[in-house]
Amino acid sequence: DQPANVTASTLEYDGSKGHAVYTGGSRLWQGDTAISGERITIDEASGDLFASGGVRSTLMLDQLDTKTNERRRVHTLASAQDLHYEEALRRATYTTNAHVNGPHGDLRAVKIEMYLVEGGGSLERVEAYDQVSVKAENRTATGDRMTYFADEEKYVMTGQVRTVADCR
Repeated sequence: DQPANVTASTLEYDGSKGHAVYTGGSRLWQGDTAISGERITIDEASGDLFASGGVRSTLMLDQLDTKTNERRRVHTLASAQDLHYEEALRRATYTTNAHVNGPHGDLRAVKIEMYLVEGGGSLERVEAYDQVSVKAENRTATGDRMTYFADEEKYVMTGQVRTVADCR
């Protein structure tokens, strides 16, 4: 329900397809959410967004703190070579050197998928694939695949898993 703003060096718009392609230092922001990259493509019909070329994004998401049982707004920062947001699935997929830092920890992988709850505003889960590394609180874990369930603050990691805890 908020206006979306975009800046870029060039804009190509195809009204018949409802596609807008922004290139050259593109930056899109809407409320507390911002996405930047060399190229941003918006499909108005589906609500999908594609960004490429050194993508960076900032999201403000509601997160339930299971210790205090209170909701709070937290920053989630992400970067990758490419980003594909699919409105129908409420899924943001970061690929190639994906890095997401948020309430779930500091996560790096080849591909990271963030699923938002219906209506947006909060995280449902995070899926990470290939060469996964996550740092959360006083632990670091590596493995082949990881799922983080936001409502339970639960991590499930599979593959060749290695965990290191700082037990000072």
